[in-house]
Amino acid sequence: MGQYSNGANNLVDKGIAQRQAASRYLHDLVGLGVLREMPFGKEKLFIHPKLMQLLSRDNNQFQSYA
Repeated sequence: MGQYSNGANNLVDKGIAQRQAASRYLHDLVGLGVLREMPFGKEKLFIHPKLMQLLSRDNNQFQSYA
């Protein structure tokens, strides 16, 4: 999964999981704080905020997940 994912469809298209499992995986990652879900038109994007921070700032320090 790249920095952006348009939801479970990407995981299904890549053969990683069936639709229901892919949706559950993504929402579990949102619950853990790894991904952030954002509406984008009719789609939902799952963004990795720490990766975005690493890519957009000179200071590459961030808090751990735990």
